[in-house]
Amino acid sequence: MNGVFAEVSPPDRLVHSQKFDQAWTPGENQVTTTLEERGSQTIMTITTLFPSTESRDGMLQHGMAEGAAQGYDRLEAVLKTLR
Repeated sequence: MNGVFAEVSPPDRLVHSQKFDQAWTPGENQVTTTLEERGSQTIMTITTLFPSTESRDGMLQHGMAEGAAQGYDRLEAVLKTLR
């Protein structure tokens, strides 16, 4: 996996490319991450733009959504311990 940051706008926006080596994810994705303060919380939104339906479907079929959700659940648990 590799990628390049196209935009870094502290403190609330990142845009980067994302390319996987596996054949089931053809092309390069564009990932936009935004952070929004809402009261005492920070809301993180990550949007992935896939180059094709085939690429998106390949990613979903290989468990990307579940794996990402598990990773963010773990991050949330760690961050709660820092409060």
